[in-house]
Order: sequence, then C-alpha cells, then structure tokens
Amino acid sequence: MSNTPDSSSFLFTCLPALQAICNVSEQRGKELLEATNGSLERAVDLHLHQARDEKQGLNPTRSHGAPPSANESDTDESKKRVIARVSSTDSPKKRLKDGQIHSFFKSNRHKPSPTVPSSIKAIGDVCNSGGMSSIKCSTQKSSIAPTKTKSKESHHPVEASLEMSFENLANTLQKASDTTKRTLKLKALKDFISGYVHESDERRAAFRLTGALSIVLGNPVEESLGVSGRTVSSALQDSLGVSSRQLSKGYRQYGDLGDSAASFFQSKKYFVSHNPLQSVSVVEVLNALRKVTVAEGKNAKKSIVSKLLRLCQSRNEVRFMVRLLIGNMRIGCNMKTVLAAIAMAFQSHSKEKDFTAKEKDFTEKAAIQLVQKTHDICPNLEKILRALLLGGFEKMENDCKMQLFTPIAPMLATPTHSIAEIDQAMTKLQKSAILEWKYDGVRCQAHFGDGNAAKCSLYSRHLLETTAQYPDAVRGILDARNKSKEVHSFIIDAEIVAVEGTRLLPFQDLATRKKKDDGTGVKIKVFCFDLMYLDGKSCVALPLWKRRDLLREHFNETHDFAFVSSKILQTFDEHAVTDYLGESMRQGTEGLMVKMLGGDYEAGTRSQSWLKVKGDYVEGFADTIDVVPIGAWHGTGRKAEKGFLSPILLAVYDEDEDVYRSICRCMTFTDTMYTAMRNFYQHGIPYPSDLSPIENETNKKIGTQDSEDEGLQDPSFAAVADSKDSSEEELLDDVSSNCFANRPTSAFIVTNEQPPLWFKPVEVWEISFADMSLSRQHTAGAGFVPDPDGRGIALRFPRFKRRRPDKAPWSATTSAQIAAMFLNQAKQMKSSAR
Repeated sequence: MSNTPDSSSFLFTCLPALQAICNVSEQRGKELLEATNGSLERAVDLHLHQARDEKQGLNPTRSHGAPPSANESDTDESKKRVIARVSSTDSPKKRLKDGQIHSFFKSNRHKPSPTVPSSIKAIGDVCNSGGMSSIKCSTQKSSIAPTKTKSKESHHPVEASLEMSFENLANTLQKASDTTKRTLKLKALKDFISGYVHESDERRAAFRLTGALSIVLGNPVEESLGVSGRTVSSALQDSLGVSSRQLSKGYRQYGDLGDSAASFFQSKKYFVSHNPLQSVSVVEVLNALRKVTVAEGKNAKKSIVSKLLRLCQSRNEVRFMVRLLIGNMRIGCNMKTVLAAIAMAFQSHSKEKDFTAKEKDFTEKAAIQLVQKTHDICPNLEKILRALLLGGFEKMENDCKMQLFTPIAPMLATPTHSIAEIDQAMTKLQKSAILEWKYDGVRCQAHFGDGNAAKCSLYSRHLLETTAQYPDAVRGILDARNKSKEVHSFIIDAEIVAVEGTRLLPFQDLATRKKKDDGTGVKIKVFCFDLMYLDGKSCVALPLWKRRDLLREHFNETHDFAFVSSKILQTFDEHAVTDYLGESMRQGTEGLMVKMLGGDYEAGTRSQSWLKVKGDYVEGFADTIDVVPIGAWHGTGRKAEKGFLSPILLAVYDEDEDVYRSICRCMTFTDTMYTAMRNFYQHGIPYPSDLSPIENETNKKIGTQDSEDEGLQDPSFAAVADSKDSSEEELLDDVSSNCFANRPTSAFIVTNEQPPLWFKPVEVWEISFADMSLSRQHTAGAGFVPDPDGRGIALRFPRFKRRRPDKAPWSATTSAQIAAMFLNQAKQMKSSAR
C-alpha cells in the first residue's frame, strides 16, 4: 500500500477503530480498509460477511477443495475470533442491526421501491404471479452464481433479478462504447439479450430485460434524478477515497467523469481472496435510482448515490454508474438500436425453438422492421419482450396492438422543396391527394375511453402526457363528440394552436403556456386531422379518405374544435397548389401538408404518402431545416468583450449511424439570445421563460458566405480563455452544464471542425438558408452524394429562425434528407441551365 497522504490519513483515523471493533491484526485491518477505500463502515461490513461465509463453509473466491491462500492462512486466528464475536449476544453484527453502523447491503438491498415507473410497472405482476422458488439461473455466462434465498423472502421482485448483474450489463455497455460501428454495437446488445431468451419464466425475464435496456437508453426512471455534478463528485470522493483535486484532474484528462472515476477505481488494490460481496443486480440499481428521485435534500441524494457507487466492483460498473447518474451514457445507442438488437436476438432464437415455419425462415431485416413497427403502435418494451419470450414474433403481432392511453408514434411528413415534387409523388403513387393547412402549433394525440369513468388524455409528439397543460383542449375535444353516435373510445391526431378570436397566433405565443395551466394562459383551439382508433377498433389500416369520413361522422365543429382547412386535389394542378399555399400563409400557417387519399396511417414513419411544403418556398428560400447545436467558438471584437459565443457549429442527425454530422456555422443572433445561449450551455441555466423561441432580429440582411476561417477566435484570446483558472468545485459543477469537457468521440459527433467548446446535443433550432454546397469541413450527407473525395454538404448563408422546444435532437433533419435536398438542387440547376 502506497504511503500517500490520503491512504495514511484514513489508516491513522480508521485503523484503530477497526481493530477494536473486529479484533483483527494491523495487517488485516490495512487490507480491509484498502479494499473498501478507507470506509470504516464498509470495512466492518466486509469483514462480517467474510466471517459469516467462513462459518457456513462458503468462499466465493476459491474453488471447492482449493488450498487456502497466504492471506487466508495469515488471518485464521482473527477469523475465529470474529466468528466467536458474531455468535455472541453482544456482537458487532447485533450492533449493526440495531443501527449504530448502517449497512446498505443488509438494510436496503431487498426493500421494495416506494414508486414504480410505468415503463417497468410489471413489478407488481411479478409479485402476484406466485412464488419465486422456481426461478432458474440464466444460461448466460456470468460472474455470479444463483443466490440461495430463504423461502419467506422468495416472493420479492428484487430476488428475481439477482442473476442479471449490473457488472454484466456494464461490460456490454463498454463494448458498445468502444466502437464507432453500429454493427458491433448491435452485436454487443444482441449477445447480452440472447443470454435471457431461454428463460423458463418469461414474465420475470421480460421485467429484467426491460430494466436493463432502460439503463442502456439512459432513461431508467420516468422522473428526473435531480443529481448535480457536485453531488456525484462528492459521493465519488467518499466511495473512492480521492480528493476533489484528484477527481478534477482526472476530469480534465479524460473529459468524462465516469472515465475519471474508473481510473481511480483501477488504481485501488481490491481484495481478491476475501471479497464475498454479491455483484449488484440491475433491479437493485433501478430501485436505488427511484429512491434518488423521491429523496429530498442534497445530502439525502448524496447518501443514496454513495451507497450505489460502493456497490460497484469493477471499473466498468463505476464508469457507467456515474454516467447513468449524470445522464450521459455516451455509448451511441438509441431506441432504434435497442429494438434492432432485440429483433436480432429473437430471430436467432426462433431458429432454435419450435416456432412456426414462417418464423424460422424470417430474415433478420424483416424481424427488425417488424419489431420497430410493433413498437411504433405499442411503445411498451416490456410487453413486446414478454410476447417474444412466450411465443416469438407471431405472438408479438397478436398481443402488441394499439391500446388506449398508450400513445402511438405519430406519422411524419417528408419535406419537399419544390411544387414539382408533389407532381412526382402523385404520379408515382397514382393517387389523388388532399391539401391541408400546416398549422404553427404543437402536435396532440388525444385518447378517450368511457370505461368505468370517462377519461381523456393528451400526448405530445414525443409521447409525453400534456393533459394538465391543455385542460381547455380536453374540454373542446369532448364537447365536439357527436352525441347521436355514442362514441365510447377514440384516438385522434390533431394540432393545438394559439388563437386570438379567429386569428391564428404563432408558436411562440403557445410556448408561453405553463406545464400546468390555470386558465389564464393564451387561448387555444384544436384542429383535428386524423382518426386512428374508434370504439375498440384500430383505424390505421384504413385509407385516409375513410378515416376522414369517420372523423367527420363522429365529431362536430365547435368554438374550440375544428377540422383542418383542406382541399381535394384529384389530379396535380400547380396553380391550385400555389394559390392554396399563398392563402394558408396569409392566414398565419407554416404552409401545406399534401396527403395521398389512399394511404394508411404509418405510425412512427416519415412517409412518402405525406409531404410538407413550408412557406419559405414562397419567400425564395429552398426550405428551413431543423438542426442541433454541437459546438461554438469564442467571439471576437465586441462579442469577445461581452463574452458571447460565436459562431455556433450546427449538425443534423444521422439515424443510420446514430451520430450527429456537422452542416454549417451560424452567427445571426441578437444579444439577448447570445446571453441566454451562453448561460444555457456553459452554466446549465435554462432559457428565460420570457425569451421568445423566435429570434426577433431587426437586421434581416443575409450575411456573407462562410469561409473556412470565418468566426475563428483570435489565438491570443483563446490562450487567455484557456489560462483562466477555475476552482475544482466549479469544474465539477460543469458536469451538469450542457458542454463536454473535451471533444466527444466520433461515435457521437462527426465533423472536421475544431471548436474549443463542444455542446451536448440537447435542443433543436430551425434555420433557413440560401443553398447548399460540398464541403471538406462538414460531414452531413457524406456517402449519400456522388463525390470522389467523399465530401459532405454545407449550408450557405444560414440564418437562425427559432428554437424548437417541442422537438428532441433525434427528431432533427436527417443526413439522408440533406443529401436528397442537395441532389434535388443539382437537378434544378441543370434544368435551369438548359
């Protein structure tokens, strides 16, 4: 053991107390304290566990019949003394039980969680399904053995998941993090899931997998954990025995608090021959995280976080436990990746199990498409997994169908950049179309079922419930029901728009609504355009014209409810489209939606059956796109004096590789926006509620074309900025900001730019632009366009229009869409040249 100030300090203060409590030698005490990072509480707990296991003839670190190690021989006498003390009536074990020294392993490990999120709500089903004595260990190779459980504890849900260790999951996450190739990420997740597809108890296996995959997605509980970077760093200091300065130095070196914590864990000499602690399970982690969400006060949260970190027994466990707590897994996996891995695992399993001949011939690609499509209409991961475990893909199709109060993924439209594209789509699909106004509001999916008590719930495009925010929309929808039709249940698709009398207001007015509206907010109106479910039957397979007829048959227009303004287009007519587009723009909409009348409702799909034509086409721009800010430079001149960040590096989303690809720099912001942006990204301060999402800049002149050197900061300013010292606590507080400490891995962000500041992809902006060009600096669309140099696509003359708080980063414009826009631009240029 190194004679560092930190190690000598805890030996000096804790060693005598440990010797007195456990009656061990000085050498044995040093080993215990080193194994537990200087924690007296955990050292006592560890020694008592060893004494108990030795008394029962158990030794988890030595094969049966193997000779004792040197350490074991050296401490035989001390063990006997401890065993004797444990057996006595006034033993340390009894005092621990009485609460003088708290033991997380014994007192908290098997307590049920006070709250259970809906994503893994089947914990109650597991409890009610019978005894747990029939649980069998997974066929997956694991570092832990099945736990022997007393019969009186066999009903507890946590016990069902002890064989799925968090260490096993962390090792899988590390494999996914170590590669930039999506195929290798999929393989790592597939192998992990495959270890549980042979379980005899399908319900418990589905519960375990759901919990593990929620951790993969970085969304283990519904509520925010509310854990700051300082709280996590303070807990790491307690659990790892490191100082704030050491942790900050590691954070500067690695740019990730999880990697920094893992590096210190690696340097510790953990007890190999005397470590009886069971590896923490995935469900235990979830239970503890739920306790964090309801814990009140910083110290209460820190206490639970510290206990969680002390349960980790490997570098990977520490790394991903920390990342989970700070909300940044950094593995490049989203729901699409997880669903693909599930499909691959069960597609391989179906060839081994006695499924139908159809399923045995099911290709991997077809399986992935089916699972993703099923999740679009039934976004309940546990239900899908349970059906797959019970009967494969056929049972999943039969069981996982649309149901009330489980929001389905909304159907999305493909952007178009010329009127001619509408003609091409109608000709290709050989269908008539309908033109609908594209309102500037928020998407709303309304579910109603009268059951025992009539209930109506609203959901956003991200499937989050917004009922409390729009109670007047609920009233408007219910009042619009056709009383003569006796509607018992429905799911409708609509847009909620801010209004003032009969005038439509822009989105920024609607954005002022509080999450729980008290009736004093801006007035709204519901504009309904589709029907997906009616009186217990799904309508998604019906053609659009039939769904429209049913909608108008069962609902009436009222003061607060209306159908979208629309016009039938039997055959393509350019003048009709242009005139209707101009009319919609004059009324305050964003443009038009063009929908094929014979198309069904494709949940979760950006379909070619729906097209959107935005108003910027009329103004002479190609279109607007949704981008994600990913980095920034320090401003120069006046902006440097004010501390503004400019320009800002923007990116689009590559859904195939699950990365963000840069597309341009932008520097058209007001001072108010510059200030709010700096506070948001560098200090984690939310945007002010009175800051409009739309940029109201008086200077509408389009700037000059970006050059490769434009916007780069003065080298002397950069040197001064980098030389500014910040305290260790301030640095660790930055973990909670929206900036990365160092450049993120290319498995996350792909660009040839080198800004000094890197943003976490957390918001979406809408920008306009003049046209596009090939670029060596930017990577959007790279690989989709025929270029021998493999260049990407950049925007010329980008201008910030507004923030889009209603959109998530992964819903931004995609790299493939950018490539399609560029190719279309090239065709138009060739046509005009002729």
